[in-house]
Amino acid sequence: MEPTAAREGTFLRLRCAACARPGSWARCDACGRQALFALHPDGFSCGCGASYDHVRCSCGAVVTPERLVAVPLEEGPLVWSELEPDWRRIGALGLVGLGLVGALGWWLWS
Repeated sequence: MEPTAAREGTFLRLRCAACARPGSWARCDACGRQALFALHPDGFSCGCGASYDHVRCSCGAVVTPERLVAVPLEEGPLVWSELEPDWRRIGALGLVGLGLVGALGWWLWS
């Protein structure tokens, strides 16, 4: 079945009728990711291949696909598990941190 209103990299926001929490997001039970969903008329699916006909809110209520809102990756929550690490930036920050620790040590013991 062809997705109707989503592409890879889409979050699904829950509009739970029971609790109406604004920060509730769907998460795949199979892979644990939050940003690979596609909405279908009869449910939604994750990019890993898992398909669902409902999601359970953190309050325990069942949320059907009609109460889900597709949110583009740029507008969704910042989730560390969805980000690819930039090893050059991590290395550069590590070197800066080591330099600061070295400078502080030199200043304290000189």
